[in-house]
Amino acid sequence: MSTTGWRGTGMIRPIVLFVGALAMLSPAALAQPEEGSSTLQLFAYLVNKDAAIRDEAAEMLSRSGDPSMAPAFIQALRFVHPGREWHRAMEKLTDGRFGNDWGEWMEWLGRQDLTPHPDYLRFKLAILQVIDPAFLRFFPSGVSMKIRPDLTVWGGVKVDGIPALIHPPLDGRRGELLPAGRRTGVWGRTERPGPRLPAPDRQLA
Repeated sequence: MSTTGWRGTGMIRPIVLFVGALAMLSPAALAQPEEGSSTLQLFAYLVNKDAAIRDEAAEMLSRSGDPSMAPAFIQALRFVHPGREWHRAMEKLTDGRFGNDWGEWMEWLGRQDLTPHPDYLRFKLAILQVIDPAFLRFFPSGVSMKIRPDLTVWGGVKVDGIPALIHPPLDGRRGELLPAGRRTGVWGRTERPGPRLPAPDRQLA
């Protein structure tokens, strides 16, 4: 998980996300939003593969006028293309006007003194569990969080999908990295004589 650098990361297919998330959130869920749908169900419908269903869920959620709903809308924006009702809902719920730019919405969210809706974390965890169940260990039950859950974002890979730069494989003759696997970092020199080693430019878990 990463709390910074949330631009330019990957997408996953909405149908996979929706089916997995909704199955975990509500095994007996309805095929589409209805007046009796819970807030949690409506959050899941925000990542439905059907744009009309996403719009219907967005309209129903926006009726409350509750800004605490906004983080769920922004979470959904990461994975699906929003329709007209998504934008109308965000106009009702927030003062932000950033279109489909998820990065700008996240920047806006970070400037708000906002507590997400009580069902937000469960929605977020359902999505993360679809991507990789190992993400759940970063959100242990019953532990207070110092970082707002709506400001922690998926980095585009599974847990430990970016190899650590600890003891990387080096070419013993030239002291350079062997061309195997993916690495993230920038080149630099240590104060002591020796080979150049990569230094990470982001903090990732």
